[in-house]
Amino acid sequence: MKKFSTAALGAMVAVSMTLLVSGIASAQVFATATQLPTPAGMAKTSTTSNGVLSCSSDGNCLAPLIVTSKAGVDQAYVAEERSGVWSPARRLTLPAGVTSPTSSVYAADCVSPGNCVVVGTDKAGGISATETNYVWGRAVALPALLGYASLLLTSISCTSLTNCTATGMGVSSTFSTSPVIATETNGTWEAHEVLLPSDAVSGLLIFNGIFAISCTSVGECTAVGSYTSTGGLVDFSMSQQSGIWGAITPIPLPSDAELGAGDSANLSSVTCATAGNCIAAGYYPLHASIGQNHSSVPFVISSVSGVWGPAQKVQLPVGAFVATANATQSSGAGSISCTDATTCIVVGGYSLDAKGRSSSFEAQVSGGIPERASQLLVPSDAKKLASSSANAISCVEGGSCVIAGNYQSASGTRSFETAPATQSGAPSIIKVTSKGFVLTVAFKAPLATGGLPASTYEFSLDGGVTWKTRNLGTTASPLLIPGIGKKTKFSVSIRAVTAFGPSQASQVVTFTTP
Repeated sequence: MKKFSTAALGAMVAVSMTLLVSGIASAQVFATATQLPTPAGMAKTSTTSNGVLSCSSDGNCLAPLIVTSKAGVDQAYVAEERSGVWSPARRLTLPAGVTSPTSSVYAADCVSPGNCVVVGTDKAGGISATETNYVWGRAVALPALLGYASLLLTSISCTSLTNCTATGMGVSSTFSTSPVIATETNGTWEAHEVLLPSDAVSGLLIFNGIFAISCTSVGECTAVGSYTSTGGLVDFSMSQQSGIWGAITPIPLPSDAELGAGDSANLSSVTCATAGNCIAAGYYPLHASIGQNHSSVPFVISSVSGVWGPAQKVQLPVGAFVATANATQSSGAGSISCTDATTCIVVGGYSLDAKGRSSSFEAQVSGGIPERASQLLVPSDAKKLASSSANAISCVEGGSCVIAGNYQSASGTRSFETAPATQSGAPSIIKVTSKGFVLTVAFKAPLATGGLPASTYEFSLDGGVTWKTRNLGTTASPLLIPGIGKKTKFSVSIRAVTAFGPSQASQVVTFTTP
């Protein structure tokens, strides 16, 4: 994930997260999502975008994918955006001597366009692959971790192309897990298990792991994860200073968190401006206040000089499902990223109804407090009543952000991506007529929509000096303007309105009523 500038350290120390996009005091508004290109020859497969996306500059991003074949075999792919254009995802070449087709990639970090590192797993253990000047090398097997059947790496942060730190968990043959840190130094990987506190428990389906990491320089990193203790779930952080990792430090959750057996919570993403000055995102379970149902809630939490402040809930979009006695409300933050120390956006998924249907959200963070989230629009080929979830976001320094996730299309699960919307182009007036006291304006919608649908149209009768909104209803042509007078000259112009704002104005047509 792209690290952000240290230039605004003072603002970060004050935990000032006001969203100022490219100097404009407003949030980025994201376009309707589009499907990431399906791998060539794999049109009927299931494609899943993972929780880590990496953009090295505007228009240059990498998304790790898991592509499931018709035979049900997971395969490691990467999709790459180059100069604003996404190419079809390509499959990674597995390490020499590996015959199993099963493989997955979970995390990526790009130090510059075309120079990226990904980590994941195959049946033999952990793997890593490096792209140099847009050329991918064969994946390499990471060293085996004694006592573990597999190494599952879910996050990576690189200070250069051959110096990276990845985190995840070691999985035993009995599915017991422990947190793991893998370090690449000058191209050579080594992995070690992180010892948990004495109150940690393990066992089947208990996931103790380090799920995210952010390094600001060589030997200076912050990692976050969770483990199950005898008293319940514990979210924690670890800090590396001068190459030495410190002890696990518990991170406090809100007072309404339910830490009982069978619940789940974790910090899934972290990004740091400088050592110890970070913001993380994840989810936690609420108290079982309605029957026996537990609901999960997305949250963010900030640290200043290594000290974590109180966790802050993300307010879900208007219309989000609220838990009842018979159904839970499930939501969580999957990723957070910043363009600088004053600009952060968190993304995730939330419940739409009692049947388990979900949708994606994004929310800006201001003053350390997340503002109410907004729903993301899914691609046009999404199934009716389809579910979606935003899993990853990556922002570039001083620029824009790209979001990736999954949704249900008619042909299976697919991956989507969305970037900030732009101003819509201008509609064009075809003809202006009048009858009685109604002016009729026939028009063509803008060819370039800026990535968002029009919600309404505005019109001007004085050449664009003042604007009024058309009556509520359709956005289709024609536009009817009632209440006009006879023998009156008008200078008519119209413009579309999207969530981004008004479009460019159409040409001005002069018309005099009879």
